[in-house]
Amino acid sequence: MKRGLLLLLLLLPPLAGSAREVLLTGTITSDGGQRPEAGVTVTLLEPSDIPPATTRSGTDGRFGLRLRLPPGYPRSPDYVTLHLEAPDLFPQDAIVPCRIATTDRCEGISIGMPRRGGNGTGETPDGGQDGIQPLAPDEYALLLSPYEMIPETAQVRIDGRLFAAAMRRAVNTHLNELGATPEALRFDPLPPVDMVTIGRPLATARFSERRRLGRRLGVLAVVSGLGEWRSGDAAEPRVTLNTEFLLIPPDQEGRAHLLTIVDPDLPAAEFNSMQLAKRMSPLWQRYSLVALAERELARALDEGDRRALERIYAYVVAERGRLSADEQRRAAELERLRLRIDEALQR
Repeated sequence: MKRGLLLLLLLLPPLAGSAREVLLTGTITSDGGQRPEAGVTVTLLEPSDIPPATTRSGTDGRFGLRLRLPPGYPRSPDYVTLHLEAPDLFPQDAIVPCRIATTDRCEGISIGMPRRGGNGTGETPDGGQDGIQPLAPDEYALLLSPYEMIPETAQVRIDGRLFAAAMRRAVNTHLNELGATPEALRFDPLPPVDMVTIGRPLATARFSERRRLGRRLGVLAVVSGLGEWRSGDAAEPRVTLNTEFLLIPPDQEGRAHLLTIVDPDLPAAEFNSMQLAKRMSPLWQRYSLVALAERELARALDEGDRRALERIYAYVVAERGRLSADEQRRAAELERLRLRIDEALQR
C-alpha cells in the first residue's frame, strides 16, 4: 500500500512549486536626467496575472519594486509595464525589459520624467520654423523628430527619412491587415497614417512645448528618442535608448498620454535605421491604432455616429485578436479603449 502511494505521488505533477520574487530596480530623473526624483509612485501594470505591486522612489531617485510570481509561473515576457506618477511630474507608462520568469533581479533601469511645468534642457520648438503646416481635419499623422545622441560625437546615426518611411509602411500595412479580418471586414477601412518629420531633435526640449506643438499641428502623437552611447572598455560599444511616444488628445481638455520605451544596453552594431524600425514596429503599430481610434472616437461621439463607434470597436477587437496571450497582458491601453467604446455603444 505504501509503495503504491509513493509511486502515485511520484507520477503526479508537482503541486505548483514555491512562489518567488523578482526585484526590479532603477532610477527616476527629470530635467534631462540631471535631477533625481523622490516620492514617485511606481506601480506594476503588466503582466496582470501576478499580484499587484507598488513602491516609491527614494531621495536619490532610486526605486526597488518586488514582483511576487505565483508558484510555477509559466510565462517569460520580455518586458513589464510600469505606471509612474508624482504631483509635480507628468504621469507616464514605461515599458522596461525584464524576463521575470527566468531571473530574480532586473537592474539599472533609468526612466526620465517631464515636469508638469514644462521644464527641460532644450530650446522651445516652433513648428513654423520647420515649414510644417497644421494637418487638415481628415489627415492623420505622427510627428517624428530625429533621435538625439549623447554625446553628440557618438558614432551612430539614424537616417530619419529611411526610418520614417519604414515606420509609415509598417503602420499602414498593419492597419490594412486589421481591416481584412472578419471582425472589421464589413466596415470601411480606417484612414492611413502619415509620418511627418521635423528637422530638430525634440527629446530634450520642453515637454509642454512638445505637447503644444502636437496640438497646434493636429498630429496623433509626437515621437522623440534619446540614445546614450557608451564605449568604455568593452569590446563592443553599447547604446541605451529611450523613446517617448506622446499621444496627443483630440480635444484641448483631453489628457495627453505618454509612453516611454526603455531599451538599455543595445549592441551599437544593431543601432541603425532598419534595425530600430524592426524593433519598434510592433509597439508603434499598436499605439498608432490607439491614437487613431482615440481621434475617431472623439469624432463619433461628437457627431453621434454609432456606425463609426462600431467600426473602431471592430478594429480594437481585431488588434487584440492578433496578439499572443503574453502580448494581450501587456496591452492594457487596448482594453481600456475597448471598454470606453463599449460603454459609448451601450448608451
